[in-house]
Amino acid sequence: MEEIKKLKIYCLSNIAERLDNTKRILLHLEKDDIREIKRNSFSTSNAVYVFVNCRNPAYLKGILADQVIIDFREPMRSMAVDILRASCVPEQYQIIDDRKIGTSDTRFRN
Repeated sequence: MEEIKKLKIYCLSNIAERLDNTKRILLHLEKDDIREIKRNSFSTSNAVYVFVNCRNPAYLKGILADQVIIDFREPMRSMAVDILRASCVPEQYQIIDDRKIGTSDTRFRN
């Protein structure tokens, strides 16, 4: 059986609450296809989502992403460009502003 190559989607911010909100939103959007959930990542049948706190840019060393969802400020924009690789994702969708999925710095309340 041929192994399916999953998209590597990284979510970058230096605000922990913003990363938590992004993860919560994406888990909800992908709820019917979640295969595995870990502390800083989760996977679906065709993607792996990884959440990286960019207060320490060294965490990004050696990472290659197909798509990046970012807190659309510097240094995250520069970091996103640095970790993108040749991808099947069209260029205009490779870097996504996290506000487009409803992410904010505000603590999520149930």
